[in-house]
Amino acid sequence: LDYVRPGNLIPGFNILHLNAIVPAAAILGTLMSKTPVSNREFLEDMNSKLMGTFLGLLVVSTLLATVTMYAYDVTYAVFSYMLVYWVLARNVGDSRRLKGVFLTLIGVHLVIAALNPALFTDPDNRVGINSGAFLGDGNDFALSVNICIPLCLFLMMESKRKIAKVAYAGALLMLFFCVVATKSRGGTLALGAVLMYFWLKSNRKVLTASVFVLVVAATLAAAPRSYFVRMNSIADTQEGSAQGRIQAWQAGIRMALRSPLLGAGAGHFPMAYGSEKESRWMTAHSIYFLMLGELGFPGIAILLTLIFWNLAANRRMLRALLKLPRDQASTARNILSCTSAALVAFATGGAFLSAAYYPHLYVLCGLMVAARHIARVQVEAHAHAGQGLSSADARLQALLPLRPGQISPEWMPRPALGTNRLDRHAASSIN
Repeated sequence: LDYVRPGNLIPGFNILHLNAIVPAAAILGTLMSKTPVSNREFLEDMNSKLMGTFLGLLVVSTLLATVTMYAYDVTYAVFSYMLVYWVLARNVGDSRRLKGVFLTLIGVHLVIAALNPALFTDPDNRVGINSGAFLGDGNDFALSVNICIPLCLFLMMESKRKIAKVAYAGALLMLFFCVVATKSRGGTLALGAVLMYFWLKSNRKVLTASVFVLVVAATLAAAPRSYFVRMNSIADTQEGSAQGRIQAWQAGIRMALRSPLLGAGAGHFPMAYGSEKESRWMTAHSIYFLMLGELGFPGIAILLTLIFWNLAANRRMLRALLKLPRDQASTARNILSCTSAALVAFATGGAFLSAAYYPHLYVLCGLMVAARHIARVQVEAHAHAGQGLSSADARLQALLPLRPGQISPEWMPRPALGTNRLDRHAASSIN
């Protein structure tokens, strides 16, 4: 509903008020049902703490804003996306549900591409995207597509049927071509960052590089000449678009230096830029300089912490999964790797777009909370199995008081597999 905006395409669709009913149902369902991720686990996650701090910073910015409406609109949008984050983090706690969300996001972008045929039929011009407000042009669409590419790769790797693998491979190739069709230089850099991430993580670097070369070659073979013209200007800092971005970034730094703790105010970057330059308003063209300029150093600190903490947390969980047999933890490992790659795509492409208030970061954070929960369940299950205990037995044993002279289970050697509780009780009595 938010990405495709079917109300703009189907007469009378908005009468159904699904844009209000569906979110309300998701929120109530999360509140009333037992979810895979508990409320306690959700609140203990660093993402939730950072989101709460970020929301508090936006509220303060709204209260002190020069133009309250600008700050309020940003705060309202971010709060709405934080609800999406909460619903996803709490509900998508198993691989089946996570695959369903991945498939939905991929399908949404393929639908948007189909609804905007001018992307492919007008190779000499850059066309707008008739879709959600945060997908207004080719640069925005390329960023969103790049985030979905690792998710599509995950579905292809996890699929057991050949026909499904072929379908996901076709979807993946189509997503690649969507990025090329937008002629977005930032989108191309983000795509390159995703491919580099997977290559660095791969244990079979020659094979991975060969596959990537074939896919990229097939995509570029279909690319229009105008795409290569734009790519040749990536390093040209004197080009008009590049000059505009550099000036906006410099203005963001000056805004933060003038007001280090509050910046220019949420939603105030264009107005502050126009007032400073006595010219037309301009946005920051970067998630980093937007946060720095509008919310000062606290804002950029929260954004950077969200990005680097999630990448580090996924990496720690991947290390924990190394203790498990490869066939038991392959799905969890793939989920963590692909969600990290999606965040790399956002962090790279977002360097050239004012996408801090788009849904991408909040959706990704929710999916990463769920991904780590899935991996954590695998690790804990393996730990209990290695001790010869069920999770219920382990909890029961932890609650039982120690008798005088009894050794704590934490310091006892692990029993051999198959040893039952009666045998362990007898051994403890002998001790």
